[in-house]
Amino acid sequence: ESLLSRVREPYFTTKEAGKGTGLGLSMVSGFVQQSGGIIRIDSKPGKGTAIELLFPCTDEAERTENSAPAAVPPPVEDGKSVLLVDDDEMVRTVLGEQLRDMGFKVDEVADGQSAIDRIKCNGSYDVLLSDLAMPGMNGIETIRAALRTRPSMRALLMTGYADEGAVGDMRDSVPIIRKPVDINELVGRLVSAA
Repeated sequence: ESLLSRVREPYFTTKEAGKGTGLGLSMVSGFVQQSGGIIRIDSKPGKGTAIELLFPCTDEAERTENSAPAAVPPPVEDGKSVLLVDDDEMVRTVLGEQLRDMGFKVDEVADGQSAIDRIKCNGSYDVLLSDLAMPGMNGIETIRAALRTRPSMRALLMTGYADEGAVGDMRDSVPIIRKPVDINELVGRLVSAA
């Protein structure tokens, strides 16, 4: 019972080091809340765990295989440079490749301190694109430190959490990109930010 109140916290895990990140239920919970739903968790020692995801109904028509695919944004002509910061290697790889396909020049790092070091060595980035929830230096701390180093650089913050309080006063000055990332929205924000 005492653990159930904490299982949705970012980086909380009962697994030993290296066996789990503590992000699974946190990300799922954020997605459910962002969708207007609720998550219920019932767990009894020796009996198992049940997790219910409840979402609101929609009046939208069901999308079929013949539905038109989402429009792909056109390539960016001037190849703006982006420093992508995310501790999830799969997210970095996929986003990095998508942005390169769109014509951006992308460098990728796994944590905030590496981003600051890279900015100090290479001050030519147009945009810093950082995840919010990362171990060590989070996205807000990373952006603040980066802007102290290079005030003219633009920044975008990515988050999968529905809790607006998590981004604090940052949302007034830095655009927030919701995860899962809509590539069309991201490209539009990167073009207008840079």
